[in-house]
Amino acid sequence: MKPKISWPVELKDATRSSRGTGKRGKAAPRPRSACLNQLLEQSGAEVLQEKVAEIDVRRSPRRSTREGTEVTVIPAPEIETAANERVALLVQHEATGAIQIRLPDTSSPAPATRRGASVKAKRVVHHFTLEIAAPEEDEPSVDTGVKRRQPRGLLRRVIRYVVVKLVGKLAQKGAAFLIGKWEQHAWAKRPRGWLRVSFANKTMSIRPVALGENDIKGGPCLLLVHGTFSNTTSCFADLAKSAAFVSWAQARYGDRIFAFNHYTMSETPEENARALLAGLPTGGPWSFDVVTHSRGGLVMRQMMRPGAVNGTRFLPQNVVLVASPNAGTPLVTSDRWDEVLTLFANLGDLFPAIGDAVSWAADALNWIAGVASDELKGLASMNMTGEQIRRLETSPAPATARWHALVANWHPDRNNKLWLRLADAGVDRFFQSANDLVVPAEGGWKLHGRDDLIKAAHIGCFGPGGNIANNDPSRVHHINFFEQPEAITFLTQTLQGSAAGLPALNPSDPLPSRGGRRGGRLGAPTPGHAEPPSRLAATRETPVPAPREPEAAIQPATVLRPVDEPDTLSIVILGGSREYDMALGGPKKGEAKEFPPKLLATFGNSQVLIDFHVRNAKANGKTDATKTSEDLACDDGRMGTRFQKVIAMSHSIRDYTDGETNELPGDDVMLSFGRTLFELLMRPEVLRLYDIARSRRAGCPLYVTFTSQIPWVAGHPWEFVFDPTSGGSGRLPGDGLRGSGSFIATGDVIFSRNVLTPRPSALPVRHGPLRILVVSAQPLNAARLSIAEEEVLLRRGFEDLVDAGLAIVQTLPRANPMLLQRAVATAPYDVVHFITHGEFDREREEGGLLFQDERGHEWPVSEEELCLLLCHRGIRVVFLNACETAVGGKRRFNSGMAAALVESGIPAVVANQFSVDDLSATVFAQHFYWHLGHGLSVGQAAREARIGVRCFVGKDSIDWAVPVLYCGNPRLQLCEPTRVPMTVQVTATAPGVAGIRRRRRHADDVVSMAVWDVAYNFPQLRQTLARLNAVQRVFVLETVDGSVPIGIPIRNIARNSRGECQFDAVRAEAKLRNLPAALDADLVACIIDQPISDAEDSDLYMKGFDAAPVTFTSTQKFREKLGWNKKQPSTAAPTAETRFIAMVVVSTILWHRSDSVKCLSDTPKCILFFDHDYDMPFLTLRPVLCPKCRQAFRYNPAPQRTNEVLAALDAMMGAFY
Repeated sequence: MKPKISWPVELKDATRSSRGTGKRGKAAPRPRSACLNQLLEQSGAEVLQEKVAEIDVRRSPRRSTREGTEVTVIPAPEIETAANERVALLVQHEATGAIQIRLPDTSSPAPATRRGASVKAKRVVHHFTLEIAAPEEDEPSVDTGVKRRQPRGLLRRVIRYVVVKLVGKLAQKGAAFLIGKWEQHAWAKRPRGWLRVSFANKTMSIRPVALGENDIKGGPCLLLVHGTFSNTTSCFADLAKSAAFVSWAQARYGDRIFAFNHYTMSETPEENARALLAGLPTGGPWSFDVVTHSRGGLVMRQMMRPGAVNGTRFLPQNVVLVASPNAGTPLVTSDRWDEVLTLFANLGDLFPAIGDAVSWAADALNWIAGVASDELKGLASMNMTGEQIRRLETSPAPATARWHALVANWHPDRNNKLWLRLADAGVDRFFQSANDLVVPAEGGWKLHGRDDLIKAAHIGCFGPGGNIANNDPSRVHHINFFEQPEAITFLTQTLQGSAAGLPALNPSDPLPSRGGRRGGRLGAPTPGHAEPPSRLAATRETPVPAPREPEAAIQPATVLRPVDEPDTLSIVILGGSREYDMALGGPKKGEAKEFPPKLLATFGNSQVLIDFHVRNAKANGKTDATKTSEDLACDDGRMGTRFQKVIAMSHSIRDYTDGETNELPGDDVMLSFGRTLFELLMRPEVLRLYDIARSRRAGCPLYVTFTSQIPWVAGHPWEFVFDPTSGGSGRLPGDGLRGSGSFIATGDVIFSRNVLTPRPSALPVRHGPLRILVVSAQPLNAARLSIAEEEVLLRRGFEDLVDAGLAIVQTLPRANPMLLQRAVATAPYDVVHFITHGEFDREREEGGLLFQDERGHEWPVSEEELCLLLCHRGIRVVFLNACETAVGGKRRFNSGMAAALVESGIPAVVANQFSVDDLSATVFAQHFYWHLGHGLSVGQAAREARIGVRCFVGKDSIDWAVPVLYCGNPRLQLCEPTRVPMTVQVTATAPGVAGIRRRRRHADDVVSMAVWDVAYNFPQLRQTLARLNAVQRVFVLETVDGSVPIGIPIRNIARNSRGECQFDAVRAEAKLRNLPAALDADLVACIIDQPISDAEDSDLYMKGFDAAPVTFTSTQKFREKLGWNKKQPSTAAPTAETRFIAMVVVSTILWHRSDSVKCLSDTPKCILFFDHDYDMPFLTLRPVLCPKCRQAFRYNPAPQRTNEVLAALDAMMGAFY
C-alpha cells in the first residue's frame, strides 16, 4: 500500500491564485528554494506529496522549551506507512526562506483495517512536531515606547510542506563509511595537505607543496588552518580582499605563507594534527605564526597537547584562535540529528564559505537517524560532553603567553532577515549563552576550563559586552570575521607579538546573550553585566515605568524625543524689488514703491519673516549722535556699512588665496568678520528662534541651511559665521581668538547651503560601501605618465577608504565629456569626484570645467552641459576638487557650477569658493569620504572634514572654510552606519591624508620618513623607496598619497627679483609644523615642482625648516637638466629619477640629523656640496660624504649610532649606481 498522509484541517490551501480572474486574491506561492531542491535531489528521497498552506500563528498553541525559549507549535501532517519504511518532513517557510528538516518524533501502530492482517502488512503512523519561534504581536518599541504590531507576513505564514520517503543507505553501510565516502566526493577536486598560499588581484591562490627546509627558513612563516564544512580558499579568501593585510603579510612573510587543507567530518582534529606534522621536514623545531578558524583551533590545540602529537617539531610563535570551539558547541551536542541537519542546511545555504554543509545535510538525511554522535568523528570532536573535548580540557595546558582569541557575540535586531530565518530554523534551541551563530563566544578564550590562560589583553570580542565597539551587533558572526577591517587590524598586530590595543575584557564576566527571544531587544545585556563606557548609551534599555493608578492623569512623555521633532533651522534671503528688477534686466521706469529683501527663518512650524536691508537706511529723524546704544544695536540702518566690510574682507581673502598678497588678516580681524556675518543673519527675532532650536536639539546636531536669492549676498563666505553667544565647542586649538563663542560650521551646528529649486533630493540609503568615480579631466603629468600609471596615482589617494571597506573606487583618467557620459550612464555611482581645472566667466556669470580632447587640447564644459551629463543618474554627491567651482555671479540666481548642479537635482555638491591649498584640499576630501562611508550624513561629514583640516593643516585659519557644501537635504546618508571601533587603528592614515602607509615599527630605534611627491612627478616612487628600504635597516621610508586638485597650487607663493612665482618657505613653515606628527613620521621630505625662496634667497632647490623636521625639494632645475620631454620607465632601475629621489632622502636626513648642511671641503661628489650652478653631479657620479664631512658627522639624536647611520646612508647613496 502507498503511504497515507493526513493533513490537519486548519491548514488552508495557499496554492490557488486569483491572478487573471479579475478578482482580488492571493499571489501564487514562491517555487521551491535552491536549498530545498538540493536536499531533495542529492538525497534521492522520493517526494510523496507536497502542499502549500497558510496558517495564522496567532491561533496556534505555544509552549516553553527546556532551554527556556517560547515556541509556536504549527500544524504538521501524520503519515501512515509500512513498518519498514522511513519518511521525513521538509518544510520551507515562504516569509523567511528557512528550511526545516523533521524526522518522526514518535510512531504508533496504525488502526487495523481488517482482521487477521499479517505482521508484514502492519503499518505505523509517524507523528511530527513542527515548531517556530513565537512572534510577539504587541512589542513596545525601544525607541518610542509605542507598541507596534508584527508585520502581517510574520503572523500569517505561507508554508511549503514536502513529505518524502527515505531510501537506502542506512541498511547497507555504517555511518562512518558513508560520511567518509561523502567527504571524498566533496573533496574530489580539492588538494589536501600542505599548501603554499599567495595573493594577487584580491584573490587567494593555493598550490600543493612538499615542505623542505628552504621553504620555511629565512624568516617567520604563517600557517592558516580552516574549520568544519570549509577549506582554505572558502575560509580565508576574504583576507586576499584586504589590501592592508596582503601588503602587511607579504612584507612580513614573503612567500612563507602556508595552509593545511584537511577533512573535517570523517577525521578527528587529532588525526588532522598528525597529518599536518607528517608534512613538516625532519628536524626542527619549525616556527610558525598561526591563524585558525572554528574547528581549526582544536587542530592547533591537538598539536600542542603534551605527549600526544607534537613532540618538539612544531613551535608556534603567535597564535590567533578565531571563533574557536574550545569547549565544543551545542550544535553537535543535540540528541536530535534532524535539528542539526536543519541548522547546517540553512547556514550552508546562507553562507557559501560553508556551502558543503547543505551537501552533507542532503547526504546524511538518509542515514543520520539512529546514528550515535560518536560515530561521526569530525562532528564528535566538538561535542561539549564528548570524549575528545574532555581529553583536551583535562590535559596539561600548553604555554599560551602569545596566544590570542578573536570572537563575536552576534545580536541581531528584531527585523534582521538572517535572524528571522535562523529563528525559524531553531538556532536558539541550541544556545543559552552568547554565541556567534555556530560556537559559544566565551568558549573562544576559555581553555582547560580556565579563563586566564589567554590574557585579557589578548582577547578581541565583537558585539555586546565586547571590547571592539560598534553600533551594529548583527554585523559580525561566525562566517564573516575576515571581512571586517577590525579583524584584519587585530591579526596584523597580534601576529607580530603585540597586544591589539583594545580595552581589556574581564574574561570571568559572562557576555550578554540573546535570551532566546525573537522580536525583542536581542542586543540587551543580561542583568548585572556592565557594557564598556563607549557602548552604555547605545545598549541601555529604556526603563519600564511603574503602573500608574487608574485615576492618575496622563503625563506627557518628556524623556523621549519625538520622532518628528524638527532638526533644521532654515534661513532664506528673498530678493526685494531692486533684486527682482535686476533679474529681469534692470529697474522699471515709473516704479512707485520699493520693497526691501526679506529674511525668512523657519524651525519646525515656527517662522520669522523680517526685512533684510542690504543698504544703509535713513536715520528716521535721529542722527548717530542722538541714537541710543539700543538704537544702534537694533537699527537696520547700518546694514549697508556691515555689508561693505564683508565685501572688503571677501576681497582680502580672495587676494590671499590667489597669491596676490602674502598677508592673511589677523585673528582679531577674522573674529570681527565672523561676528559681522552673524549679526547680518541673526537679527533679534531670528536669534531667538536660533536659541530655541539649539536648546531643543541639545545633545543632537542642529542643521542650519542658508539660501540666498540675492546672488551677490550668496557669494560671500558665510562659513566664517562666528557665534559670540555659544560656548567654545567650535573654537579649535590654535585659533588664537579671545573670548567666548565659536564658528558655527565647526561647533555644535551643521552648516550647509541650499538653492531654491523645485526638484526634491531625497534618496534612499544604499547598502554596502561608497561607489566613487574619480574623474581626472586633465593628465596629472601628461608628458610622463601612461594611462595605467595615472590610474595608479588616482587610486592612491583613496586606498585607505578601499582598505577599510568603505569605498569601491573606479578611475577615469584623461576624461572627456564623451567618456564621462559613458561611465555614468552604464554604472551606478554614489559619488563623482572631479580632479580638474575650474573656471568662472564673470561676464557671462557661468561656471565650467576644463576637459581635454584626445590631442590634449582644452575642451570646456559649461555648467549646463555638466548638469546634463550628471543629473538624473542616481548620483548622490558631486565633489568638485577644483578652484572657482563654488563661485557665483552677482546678478544671475543659482549661477556657478555647484549651485547649478543642486538646482538641477544633484542632492549634494562640494565645491571651493576660493583657491585652496593642496594639503588642505586633500585632507578635507579624505575626512569627508571617511565619515560619509561610516554612515554620517553629508552635513555631518562636511563638519568633520572642516575640523580635520583645522586640526591637521595647522595655524592657517581659513582653509577649513574654503569648501562649500550645497545640498537640499544635509541629513542625506549615502550608506548605513558601519562604525569602526575607535580603539582599533584600522589603517595608517584613517581618516587623514590618504597617505603614509605606516608599518608598525619593529624596534624603537627605527626612524620613519614620509616622502611626499606633491606634484606626482615620480610614478616609480614606491618602488624606489622599497629599494632604499631593502639596502638598510635604520630608516623606514614610506609614501604620502593624496587626491591632489589640479590647478590649485600650494598657496605659499612668493616672487623672486624677476617677478617669477616661487614657493615661499617662510609661510609654509608655520603651516606645516604639524605635518610630521599627523603622518606619524620622524622626518618628512616633500618634492614640489616650483623653485623655492626664503627670507634671504630665491631659486633654491632644497630648503629645510627649523620648526619641524620637514624639507622641500624642487624638481624645476632637475627637469631642465634632464630635458624631461620623453616618458621615463616606471621601474626601480638606476635612472636619473631614482637617483634624484635617493638624493632627496639622504639630504633630508643630513639636514635634520647632523650639525652641518654644507660640504666642508667643497667637493662636488659630496652629497652636501652646495651646487650653485645646478650641475647635479649625482646624476652620473655616485654621491658620498667626503672625508671631512664624514669625520665631522655626528648623528644628533643618538651619537652612539653614528657609524650605523653612516653605513645606512652609504647604502642608500649607492643603491642606484
